[in-house]
Amino acid sequence: MASTEQIAANRTNSSKSTGPCTETGKRAAAGNALKWGVFSAQVLLPDEDGGLFQEFARQTLAGLQPAGALETMLADAIVASLWRWRRLHAVESGLLQMYRVYEGQDRGVATAFAHDASQMDCLGRLARYETALERRFLRLLHELQRLQAARAGQNVPPPAVVDVAVDVHGAQLDSAT
Repeated sequence: MASTEQIAANRTNSSKSTGPCTETGKRAAAGNALKWGVFSAQVLLPDEDGGLFQEFARQTLAGLQPAGALETMLADAIVASLWRWRRLHAVESGLLQMYRVYEGQDRGVATAFAHDASQMDCLGRLARYETALERRFLRLLHELQRLQAARAGQNVPPPAVVDVAVDVHGAQLDSAT
């Protein structure tokens, strides 16, 4: 528990740390939490090609053919997921190239995996991020397809919901649909 003197000192120190004051400083600080750009609010990162993104989005939306506000929102979310997925592949490639070099020599992909595993396991994190993006993409795509099928007059059943319960010993497995 903090003493009253520590609490007073913390309050005094915090009043001196008010963060950036200028617009330039505020813009710079706004990107401080941006790491991989996988879960950022911004789809297009400052160092990415806006023209390439616009063309990618145009082609993807043309293929998805959304109609109405809801379908368009789902299609936009699909574009964002695919763009982020694409970014992950570029990050993975860069990491592999960076980790291949050991003691000044390119020692191949196996060295890259070993080096990464002994450091921060960035490739493992990338794989988890990729899986999360893939699941998100597929959920969005399936929902868009359901809406489009319903709009086309097809009988679309509601999505199946499955509850699974496993006891602590793994002997009992219950499921309901």
